[in-house]
Amino acid sequence: MYKILVADDERTIREGIVKTLQDDFKDTATILAAANGKEAFELFCKSEIDVIITDIVMPEMGGLELLNRCQAQKKICAFLILTSYDDFHYAQEAIRTGVCEYILKPCSPEELIRVTKQAVLHISRQKKVDIFLPRIRIQMLHDFFHGLTADPQFISPFLKTVEGVFRFYVFCNIGDIPVQKNLFEDSVLYIESGNLYLFIKQSTMFTSSDICSQMEKYENSLGIPFTALPVIVSSPDVLKNASALFTQVSDIIPLRWYFKDRDIIDAGTVHTATYQKNQIIEQDILKLLSQLQKTDEEYHDTVSHLFKICASGFYDFHSVQDLCLRTVVLLTESRNQELEKSVRDADCVDKLYYILQSVFDREVICQDGIRYQHYSIPVKRVIDYTRTHINDTDISLHKVSSDAVFFNSDYLGKLFKKETGLKFSDWLVMLRMQNAKTLLLKTDYPISQIAIETGFAGKYPYFCKLFRKISGETPGEYRKNRSAGTPVRNRIEPIR
Repeated sequence: MYKILVADDERTIREGIVKTLQDDFKDTATILAAANGKEAFELFCKSEIDVIITDIVMPEMGGLELLNRCQAQKKICAFLILTSYDDFHYAQEAIRTGVCEYILKPCSPEELIRVTKQAVLHISRQKKVDIFLPRIRIQMLHDFFHGLTADPQFISPFLKTVEGVFRFYVFCNIGDIPVQKNLFEDSVLYIESGNLYLFIKQSTMFTSSDICSQMEKYENSLGIPFTALPVIVSSPDVLKNASALFTQVSDIIPLRWYFKDRDIIDAGTVHTATYQKNQIIEQDILKLLSQLQKTDEEYHDTVSHLFKICASGFYDFHSVQDLCLRTVVLLTESRNQELEKSVRDADCVDKLYYILQSVFDREVICQDGIRYQHYSIPVKRVIDYTRTHINDTDISLHKVSSDAVFFNSDYLGKLFKKETGLKFSDWLVMLRMQNAKTLLLKTDYPISQIAIETGFAGKYPYFCKLFRKISGETPGEYRKNRSAGTPVRNRIEPIR
Protein backbone atom coordinates (compact mmCIF):
# COMPACT_ATOMS: atom_id res chain seq x y z
CA MET A 1 0.00 0.00 0.00
CA TYR A 2 1.32 3.42 -0.96
CA LYS A 3 1.42 6.43 1.37
CA ILE A 4 0.57 9.89 0.05
CA LEU A 5 1.12 12.99 2.19
CA VAL A 6 -0.82 16.22 1.57
CA ALA A 7 0.61 19.45 3.06
CA ASP A 8 -1.49 22.63 2.82
CA ASP A 9 -2.27 25.30 5.39
CA GLU A 10 -5.79 25.96 4.01
CA ARG A 11 -8.03 23.43 5.72
CA THR A 12 -10.77 23.37 3.06
CA ILE A 13 -8.30 22.74 0.23
CA ARG A 14 -6.35 20.17 2.28
CA GLU A 15 -9.46 18.18 3.17
CA GLY A 16 -10.74 18.40 -0.41
CA ILE A 17 -7.50 16.96 -1.80
CA VAL A 18 -7.51 14.15 0.78
CA LYS A 19 -11.14 13.18 -0.02
CA THR A 20 -10.51 13.24 -3.79
CA LEU A 21 -7.52 10.92 -3.45
CA GLN A 22 -9.26 8.60 -0.96
CA ASP A 23 -12.24 8.18 -3.28
CA ASP A 24 -10.02 7.23 -6.21
CA PHE A 25 -7.22 5.18 -4.58
CA LYS A 26 -9.55 3.51 -2.06
CA ASP A 27 -7.63 0.59 -0.46
CA THR A 28 -4.47 0.96 -2.55
CA ALA A 29 -3.09 4.01 -0.70
CA THR A 30 -3.13 5.67 2.70
CA ILE A 31 -3.65 9.45 2.55
CA LEU A 32 -2.05 11.54 5.32
CA ALA A 33 -2.44 15.28 5.90
CA ALA A 34 -0.39 18.10 7.48
CA ALA A 35 -1.24 21.77 8.06
CA ASN A 36 2.28 23.05 7.37
CA GLY A 37 5.75 21.98 6.31
CA LYS A 38 6.91 21.23 9.84
CA GLU A 39 4.09 18.75 10.49
CA ALA A 40 4.68 17.20 7.07
CA PHE A 41 8.38 16.71 7.73
CA GLU A 42 7.69 15.04 11.06
CA LEU A 43 5.31 12.60 9.35
CA PHE A 44 7.86 12.01 6.58
CA CYS A 45 10.54 11.06 9.11
CA LYS A 46 8.20 8.65 10.93
CA SER A 47 6.69 6.94 7.87
CA GLU A 48 7.75 5.63 4.48
CA ILE A 49 6.05 8.29 2.36
CA ASP A 50 5.87 7.61 -1.38
CA VAL A 51 4.38 10.88 -2.67
CA ILE A 52 4.23 14.38 -1.16
CA ILE A 53 1.73 16.94 -2.50
CA THR A 54 2.55 20.32 -1.00
CA ASP A 55 1.75 24.00 -1.21
CA ILE A 56 4.68 26.44 -1.40
CA VAL A 57 3.80 29.19 1.09
CA MET A 58 2.86 27.80 4.53
CA PRO A 59 3.51 28.89 8.12
CA GLU A 60 6.52 27.53 10.10
CA MET A 61 8.01 25.75 7.08
CA GLY A 62 7.35 26.34 3.40
CA GLY A 63 6.98 23.72 0.70
CA LEU A 64 10.41 24.22 -0.91
CA GLU A 65 12.20 23.95 2.43
CA LEU A 66 10.15 20.83 3.17
CA LEU A 67 11.29 19.25 -0.11
CA ASN A 68 14.94 20.09 0.54
CA ARG A 69 14.81 18.57 4.02
CA CYS A 70 13.03 15.45 2.79
CA GLN A 71 15.56 14.92 0.01
CA ALA A 72 18.40 15.20 2.54
CA GLN A 73 17.00 12.07 4.23
CA LYS A 74 17.96 10.03 1.12
CA LYS A 75 14.55 8.32 0.92
CA ILE A 76 12.79 7.42 -2.31
CA CYS A 77 9.86 9.82 -2.68
CA ALA A 78 8.08 11.77 -5.46
CA PHE A 79 7.25 15.45 -4.94
CA LEU A 80 4.30 17.41 -6.40
CA ILE A 81 3.70 21.14 -5.88
CA LEU A 82 0.10 22.39 -5.90
CA THR A 83 0.05 26.16 -5.43
CA SER A 84 -1.71 29.35 -6.41
CA TYR A 85 1.64 31.17 -6.89
CA ASP A 86 2.39 31.54 -10.60
CA ASP A 87 5.91 32.77 -9.89
CA PHE A 88 8.86 31.91 -12.16
CA HIS A 89 11.29 31.92 -9.22
CA TYR A 90 9.22 29.33 -7.36
CA ALA A 91 8.90 27.16 -10.47
CA GLN A 92 12.62 27.39 -11.15
CA GLU A 93 13.49 26.37 -7.57
CA ALA A 94 10.98 23.52 -7.70
CA ILE A 95 12.59 22.14 -10.86
CA ARG A 96 16.02 22.39 -9.22
CA THR A 97 14.86 20.30 -6.26
CA GLY A 98 13.51 17.55 -8.53
CA VAL A 99 9.76 18.14 -8.33
CA CYS A 100 7.76 15.85 -10.63
CA GLU A 101 4.93 18.32 -11.32
CA TYR A 102 4.26 22.03 -10.65
CA ILE A 103 0.45 22.49 -10.69
CA LEU A 104 -1.44 25.75 -10.30
CA LYS A 105 -4.61 26.10 -8.25
CA PRO A 106 -7.41 25.72 -8.90
CA CYS A 107 -6.88 22.23 -10.21
CA SER A 108 -9.60 19.81 -11.38
CA PRO A 109 -9.99 16.49 -9.51
CA GLU A 110 -9.17 14.63 -12.75
CA GLU A 111 -5.86 16.51 -13.17
CA LEU A 112 -4.94 15.93 -9.51
CA ILE A 113 -5.61 12.19 -9.80
CA ARG A 114 -3.70 11.96 -13.10
CA VAL A 115 -0.46 13.56 -11.82
CA THR A 116 -0.66 11.65 -8.51
CA LYS A 117 -0.99 8.31 -10.30
CA GLN A 118 1.98 9.21 -12.51
CA ALA A 119 4.03 9.95 -9.38
CA VAL A 120 2.99 6.64 -7.79
CA LEU A 121 3.94 4.77 -10.98
CA HIS A 122 7.32 6.55 -11.04
CA ILE A 123 8.04 5.56 -7.43
CA SER A 124 6.94 1.96 -8.08
CA ARG A 125 9.41 1.66 -10.95
CA GLN A 126 12.20 3.32 -9.01
CA LYS A 127 11.79 0.93 -6.08
CA LYS A 128 11.99 -2.06 -8.43
CA VAL A 129 15.17 -0.66 -9.98
CA ASP A 130 16.69 -0.10 -6.53
CA ILE A 131 16.28 -3.79 -5.71
CA PHE A 132 18.59 -4.72 -8.58
CA LEU A 133 20.80 -1.61 -8.51
CA PRO A 134 23.45 -3.01 -6.11
CA ARG A 135 23.97 -6.05 -8.37
CA ILE A 136 24.10 -3.87 -11.48
CA ARG A 137 26.58 -1.54 -9.78
CA ILE A 138 28.88 -4.39 -8.73
CA GLN A 139 28.84 -5.93 -12.21
CA MET A 140 29.57 -2.59 -13.91
CA LEU A 141 32.50 -1.86 -11.59
CA HIS A 142 33.81 -5.43 -11.96
CA ASP A 143 33.79 -5.20 -15.75
CA PHE A 144 35.49 -1.80 -15.80
CA PHE A 145 38.21 -2.56 -13.23
CA HIS A 146 38.98 -5.94 -14.81
CA GLY A 147 39.36 -4.35 -18.23
CA LEU A 148 36.29 -6.00 -19.79
CA THR A 149 35.23 -2.56 -20.96
CA ALA A 150 37.60 0.34 -21.59
CA ASP A 151 35.11 3.20 -21.92
CA PRO A 152 35.55 5.65 -18.96
CA GLN A 153 31.90 6.67 -19.39
CA PHE A 154 31.00 3.18 -18.14
CA ILE A 155 31.95 4.26 -14.62
CA SER A 156 30.74 7.87 -14.92
CA PRO A 157 27.43 7.24 -13.06
CA PHE A 158 29.48 6.60 -9.90
CA LEU A 159 31.84 9.58 -10.12
CA LYS A 160 31.32 13.33 -10.03
CA THR A 161 33.90 13.73 -12.80
CA VAL A 162 35.89 11.39 -15.03
CA GLU A 163 38.68 13.93 -15.50
CA GLY A 164 41.92 14.04 -13.49
CA VAL A 165 44.13 11.50 -11.75
CA PHE A 166 42.93 8.54 -9.67
CA ARG A 167 44.40 6.00 -7.23
CA PHE A 168 43.31 2.72 -5.69
CA TYR A 169 43.48 2.16 -1.95
CA VAL A 170 43.05 -1.48 -0.93
CA PHE A 171 42.13 -2.61 2.60
CA CYS A 172 42.57 -6.38 2.87
CA ASN A 173 40.42 -8.96 4.65
CA ILE A 174 37.67 -6.66 5.92
CA GLY A 175 34.91 -9.14 5.02
CA ASP A 176 31.84 -8.67 2.86
CA ILE A 177 30.33 -5.38 3.97
CA PRO A 178 27.34 -3.98 2.04
CA VAL A 179 28.48 -1.07 -0.15
CA GLN A 180 25.66 0.27 -2.33
CA LYS A 181 26.36 3.98 -2.55
CA ASN A 182 29.40 6.21 -2.54
CA LEU A 183 29.90 8.08 0.71
CA PHE A 184 32.48 10.53 -0.63
CA GLU A 185 32.63 12.71 -3.71
CA ASP A 186 35.01 11.63 -6.48
CA SER A 187 35.39 8.11 -5.11
CA VAL A 188 34.07 4.61 -5.73
CA LEU A 189 33.83 1.81 -3.16
CA TYR A 190 34.11 -1.73 -4.50
CA ILE A 191 34.29 -5.07 -2.65
CA GLU A 192 35.92 -8.16 -4.12
CA SER A 193 36.99 -11.35 -2.29
CA GLY A 194 36.66 -9.63 1.08
CA ASN A 195 39.01 -6.78 0.09
CA LEU A 196 37.77 -3.19 -0.08
CA TYR A 197 38.95 -1.15 -3.05
CA LEU A 198 38.61 2.63 -2.82
CA PHE A 199 39.02 4.32 -6.21
CA ILE A 200 39.70 7.97 -5.44
CA LYS A 201 40.26 11.10 -7.48
CA GLN A 202 43.12 13.14 -6.04
CA SER A 203 46.08 15.29 -6.91
CA THR A 204 49.31 13.64 -8.03
CA MET A 205 51.12 15.20 -5.07
CA PHE A 206 50.05 13.05 -2.13
CA THR A 207 52.10 12.17 0.96
CA SER A 208 51.79 9.38 3.52
CA SER A 209 50.34 11.84 6.05
CA ASP A 210 47.59 12.66 3.54
CA ILE A 211 46.85 8.95 3.24
CA CYS A 212 46.60 8.63 7.04
CA SER A 213 44.06 11.46 7.10
CA GLN A 214 42.04 9.77 4.36
CA MET A 215 42.08 6.48 6.26
CA GLU A 216 40.77 8.10 9.43
CA LYS A 217 37.94 9.74 7.46
CA TYR A 218 36.90 6.40 5.96
CA GLU A 219 37.15 4.67 9.33
CA ASN A 220 34.86 7.23 10.96
CA SER A 221 32.35 7.14 8.11
CA LEU A 222 32.11 3.38 7.57
CA GLY A 223 32.92 2.12 11.06
CA ILE A 224 35.69 -0.18 9.79
CA PRO A 225 39.09 -0.12 11.56
CA PHE A 226 41.16 0.68 8.46
CA THR A 227 43.91 2.16 10.60
CA ALA A 228 44.58 -1.31 12.06
CA LEU A 229 45.25 -2.77 8.61
CA PRO A 230 48.04 -2.52 6.07
CA VAL A 231 46.92 -0.35 3.16
CA ILE A 232 47.98 -0.89 -0.46
CA VAL A 233 48.12 2.28 -2.56
CA SER A 234 48.42 2.29 -6.35
CA SER A 235 50.36 4.66 -8.55
CA PRO A 236 48.38 7.67 -9.86
CA ASP A 237 46.93 7.49 -13.37
CA VAL A 238 44.03 8.66 -15.52
CA LEU A 239 40.67 6.89 -15.51
CA LYS A 240 41.16 4.95 -18.75
CA ASN A 241 44.08 3.08 -17.10
CA ALA A 242 42.04 2.04 -14.06
CA SER A 243 42.23 -1.67 -14.94
CA ALA A 244 46.07 -1.48 -14.96
CA LEU A 245 46.00 0.16 -11.50
CA PHE A 246 43.55 -2.51 -10.30
CA THR A 247 45.95 -5.24 -11.46
CA GLN A 248 48.87 -3.43 -9.83
CA VAL A 249 47.30 -3.38 -6.36
CA SER A 250 45.69 -6.83 -6.70
CA ASP A 251 49.11 -8.37 -7.37
CA ILE A 252 50.30 -7.04 -4.01
CA ILE A 253 47.43 -8.54 -1.99
CA PRO A 254 49.08 -12.01 -1.60
CA LEU A 255 52.15 -10.24 -0.17
CA ARG A 256 50.24 -8.30 2.51
CA TRP A 257 51.32 -10.86 5.12
CA TYR A 258 54.83 -9.37 5.02
CA PHE A 259 53.68 -5.95 6.18
CA LYS A 260 52.64 -4.69 9.60
CA ASP A 261 49.35 -3.16 10.69
CA ARG A 262 49.13 0.52 9.71
CA ASP A 263 51.80 0.07 7.02
CA ILE A 264 51.25 1.93 3.76
CA ILE A 265 52.37 -0.21 0.84
CA ASP A 266 53.26 1.76 -2.28
CA ALA A 267 52.35 -0.74 -5.00
CA GLY A 268 54.55 1.09 -7.48
CA THR A 269 57.70 0.28 -5.49
CA VAL A 270 57.05 -3.39 -4.63
CA HIS A 271 58.50 -5.82 -7.14
CA THR A 272 56.47 -9.01 -7.35
CA ALA A 273 58.65 -10.88 -9.84
CA THR A 274 60.31 -12.85 -7.03
CA TYR A 275 57.03 -14.01 -5.48
CA GLN A 276 57.51 -17.67 -4.52
CA LYS A 277 54.29 -19.62 -4.09
CA ASN A 278 54.49 -22.92 -2.13
CA GLN A 279 58.27 -23.03 -2.26
CA ILE A 280 59.37 -23.28 1.33
CA ILE A 281 62.39 -25.46 0.69
CA GLU A 282 62.70 -28.61 2.76
CA GLN A 283 66.39 -28.01 3.40
CA ASP A 284 65.53 -24.65 5.00
CA ILE A 285 63.23 -26.44 7.42
CA LEU A 286 65.85 -29.07 8.20
CA LYS A 287 68.46 -26.37 8.75
CA LEU A 288 66.17 -24.65 11.23
CA LEU A 289 65.36 -27.84 13.09
CA SER A 290 69.04 -28.73 13.38
CA GLN A 291 69.45 -25.62 15.53
CA LEU A 292 66.94 -26.68 18.16
CA GLN A 293 69.57 -28.33 20.35
CA LYS A 294 72.01 -25.44 20.00
CA THR A 295 72.24 -22.22 21.97
CA ASP A 296 69.53 -19.63 22.20
CA GLU A 297 71.51 -17.08 20.19
CA GLU A 298 72.14 -19.55 17.35
CA TYR A 299 68.48 -20.53 17.20
CA HIS A 300 67.29 -16.93 17.09
CA ASP A 301 69.81 -16.06 14.40
CA THR A 302 68.68 -19.05 12.32
CA VAL A 303 64.99 -18.17 12.62
CA SER A 304 65.74 -14.55 11.78
CA HIS A 305 67.76 -15.61 8.71
CA LEU A 306 65.05 -17.97 7.50
CA PHE A 307 62.35 -15.31 7.78
CA LYS A 308 64.55 -12.87 5.87
CA ILE A 309 64.78 -15.46 3.08
CA CYS A 310 60.99 -15.80 3.07
CA ALA A 311 60.49 -12.03 3.06
CA SER A 312 63.05 -11.34 0.35
CA GLY A 313 61.27 -13.75 -2.00
CA PHE A 314 57.76 -13.11 -0.69
CA TYR A 315 57.20 -16.82 -0.03
CA ASP A 316 53.64 -18.07 0.07
CA PHE A 317 52.26 -17.19 3.50
CA HIS A 318 50.47 -20.49 4.05
CA SER A 319 53.73 -22.35 3.46
CA VAL A 320 55.40 -20.16 6.08
CA GLN A 321 52.54 -21.02 8.46
CA ASP A 322 53.16 -24.70 7.80
CA LEU A 323 56.84 -24.24 8.62
CA CYS A 324 55.91 -22.59 11.93
CA LEU A 325 53.42 -25.34 12.85
CA ARG A 326 56.00 -28.06 12.23
CA THR A 327 58.62 -26.20 14.26
CA VAL A 328 56.25 -25.59 17.17
CA VAL A 329 55.40 -29.30 17.35
CA LEU A 330 59.08 -30.25 17.35
CA LEU A 331 59.96 -27.64 19.95
CA THR A 332 57.24 -28.66 22.38
CA GLU A 333 57.43 -32.39 21.55
CA SER A 334 53.62 -32.38 21.68
CA ARG A 335 50.53 -30.95 20.00
CA ASN A 336 49.43 -27.69 21.61
CA GLN A 337 46.04 -26.64 20.24
CA GLU A 338 46.27 -23.10 21.61
CA LEU A 339 49.69 -22.54 20.07
CA GLU A 340 48.67 -24.07 16.76
CA LYS A 341 45.58 -21.86 16.68
CA SER A 342 47.71 -18.76 17.25
CA VAL A 343 49.85 -19.77 14.26
CA ARG A 344 46.81 -20.29 12.05
CA ASP A 345 45.22 -17.01 13.21
CA ALA A 346 48.36 -14.94 12.58
CA ASP A 347 47.65 -12.31 9.94
CA CYS A 348 51.21 -11.28 9.10
CA VAL A 349 54.69 -12.81 8.95
CA ASP A 350 55.89 -10.64 11.84
CA LYS A 351 53.43 -12.41 14.15
CA LEU A 352 54.62 -15.83 12.99
CA TYR A 353 58.20 -14.77 13.66
CA TYR A 354 57.27 -13.57 17.13
CA ILE A 355 55.43 -16.85 17.88
CA LEU A 356 58.46 -18.96 16.96
CA GLN A 357 60.76 -16.83 19.08
CA SER A 358 58.34 -16.85 22.01
CA VAL A 359 57.81 -20.61 21.89
CA PHE A 360 61.55 -21.18 21.96
CA ASP A 361 62.01 -18.73 24.82
CA ARG A 362 59.32 -20.55 26.78
CA GLU A 363 60.44 -24.10 25.92
CA VAL A 364 64.20 -23.54 26.11
CA ILE A 365 65.74 -21.53 28.93
CA CYS A 366 67.93 -18.67 27.72
CA GLN A 367 71.55 -19.67 27.03
CA ASP A 368 71.01 -23.20 28.27
CA GLY A 369 69.71 -25.27 25.38
CA ILE A 370 67.91 -27.84 27.57
CA ARG A 371 64.25 -28.66 26.97
CA TYR A 372 61.78 -26.99 29.29
CA GLN A 373 59.76 -30.17 29.75
CA HIS A 374 62.80 -31.98 31.19
CA TYR A 375 62.84 -29.82 34.32
CA SER A 376 61.17 -30.79 37.56
CA ILE A 377 57.82 -29.27 38.51
CA PRO A 378 59.31 -26.79 41.04
CA VAL A 379 61.80 -25.45 38.48
CA LYS A 380 59.07 -25.18 35.84
CA ARG A 381 57.01 -23.14 38.31
CA VAL A 382 59.96 -20.83 38.88
CA ILE A 383 60.33 -20.34 35.13
CA ASP A 384 56.61 -19.79 34.49
CA TYR A 385 56.17 -17.38 37.38
CA THR A 386 59.26 -15.36 36.45
CA ARG A 387 58.25 -15.04 32.80
CA THR A 388 54.76 -13.87 33.82
CA HIS A 389 56.15 -11.29 36.26
CA ILE A 390 59.22 -10.27 34.28
CA ASN A 391 58.39 -6.56 34.61
CA ASP A 392 58.28 -6.73 38.43
CA THR A 393 61.23 -4.80 39.82
CA ASP A 394 61.34 -6.71 43.08
CA ILE A 395 61.27 -10.27 41.75
CA SER A 396 63.64 -12.63 43.57
CA LEU A 397 64.00 -16.32 44.27
CA HIS A 398 62.61 -15.74 47.77
CA LYS A 399 59.51 -14.02 46.30
CA VAL A 400 59.03 -16.76 43.70
CA SER A 401 59.38 -19.40 46.39
CA SER A 402 56.77 -17.83 48.67
CA ASP A 403 54.29 -16.92 45.90
CA ALA A 404 54.43 -19.87 43.55
CA VAL A 405 56.56 -22.85 44.65
CA PHE A 406 56.26 -22.90 48.47
CA PHE A 407 59.75 -24.39 48.89
CA ASN A 408 62.56 -23.14 51.06
CA SER A 409 64.31 -20.53 48.89
CA ASP A 410 67.82 -21.88 49.63
CA TYR A 411 66.81 -25.40 48.61
CA LEU A 412 64.98 -24.08 45.55
CA GLY A 413 68.07 -22.12 44.50
CA LYS A 414 70.23 -25.22 44.66
CA LEU A 415 67.65 -27.27 42.73
CA PHE A 416 67.38 -24.59 40.05
CA LYS A 417 71.17 -24.45 39.56
CA LYS A 418 71.47 -28.23 39.55
CA GLU A 419 68.93 -28.60 36.75
CA THR A 420 69.74 -25.53 34.64
CA GLY A 421 73.40 -24.99 35.40
CA LEU A 422 72.69 -21.36 36.24
CA LYS A 423 72.11 -19.37 39.39
CA PHE A 424 68.60 -17.93 39.45
CA SER A 425 69.90 -14.34 39.55
CA ASP A 426 72.12 -14.92 36.48
CA TRP A 427 69.28 -16.58 34.58
CA LEU A 428 66.90 -13.72 35.49
CA VAL A 429 69.32 -11.16 34.05
CA MET A 430 69.68 -13.23 30.84
CA LEU A 431 65.90 -13.56 30.55
CA ARG A 432 65.40 -9.82 31.01
CA MET A 433 68.07 -9.00 28.46
CA GLN A 434 66.57 -11.43 25.96
CA ASN A 435 63.14 -9.88 26.44
CA ALA A 436 64.69 -6.43 26.00
CA LYS A 437 66.30 -7.53 22.71
CA THR A 438 62.98 -8.87 21.44
CA LEU A 439 61.19 -5.63 22.31
CA LEU A 440 63.94 -3.54 20.72
CA LEU A 441 63.58 -5.37 17.42
CA LYS A 442 59.85 -6.11 17.34
CA THR A 443 58.31 -2.91 18.73
CA ASP A 444 58.69 0.85 18.38
CA TYR A 445 58.72 1.33 22.17
CA PRO A 446 61.15 3.96 23.45
CA ILE A 447 64.09 2.39 25.30
CA SER A 448 62.88 3.87 28.59
CA GLN A 449 59.59 1.96 28.17
CA ILE A 450 61.46 -1.26 27.36
CA ALA A 451 63.41 -0.83 30.60
CA ILE A 452 60.10 -0.69 32.48
CA GLU A 453 58.68 -3.71 30.60
CA THR A 454 61.70 -5.83 31.55
CA GLY A 455 61.75 -5.00 35.27
CA PHE A 456 64.01 -1.95 35.41
CA ALA A 457 61.42 0.70 36.29
CA GLY A 458 63.23 3.68 37.82
CA LYS A 459 66.59 2.14 36.89
CA TYR A 460 67.03 3.29 33.30
CA PRO A 461 70.79 4.13 33.54
CA TYR A 462 71.46 0.76 35.19
CA PHE A 463 69.45 -1.03 32.51
CA CYS A 464 71.52 0.59 29.74
CA LYS A 465 74.80 -0.14 31.54
CA LEU A 466 73.87 -3.80 32.15
CA PHE A 467 72.63 -4.23 28.56
CA ARG A 468 75.92 -2.91 27.20
CA LYS A 469 77.94 -5.10 29.55
CA ILE A 470 76.15 -8.25 28.38
CA SER A 471 75.61 -7.39 24.68
CA GLY A 472 78.62 -5.20 23.97
CA GLU A 473 76.31 -2.50 22.63
CA THR A 474 73.93 0.08 24.01
CA PRO A 475 70.19 -0.67 23.50
CA GLY A 476 70.04 2.01 20.82
CA GLU A 477 73.02 0.55 18.95
CA TYR A 478 71.56 -2.96 19.18
CA ARG A 479 68.25 -1.81 17.66
CA LYS A 480 69.96 0.18 14.91
CA ASN A 481 72.44 -2.54 13.93
CA ARG A 482 69.97 -5.44 13.84
CA SER A 483 66.74 -3.82 12.69
CA ALA A 484 65.68 -4.84 9.19
CA GLY A 485 64.58 -1.25 8.63
CA THR A 486 62.10 1.27 9.87
CA PRO A 487 58.37 0.55 9.45
CA VAL A 488 57.02 1.11 5.95
CA ARG A 489 54.77 3.93 7.18
CA ASN A 490 57.86 5.86 8.27
CA ARG A 491 60.08 5.09 5.33
CA ILE A 492 57.63 5.51 2.43
CA GLU A 493 58.65 8.21 0.01
CA PRO A 494 56.12 10.94 -0.78
CA ILE A 495 53.86 9.56 -3.50
CA ARG A 496 54.10 11.66 -6.64
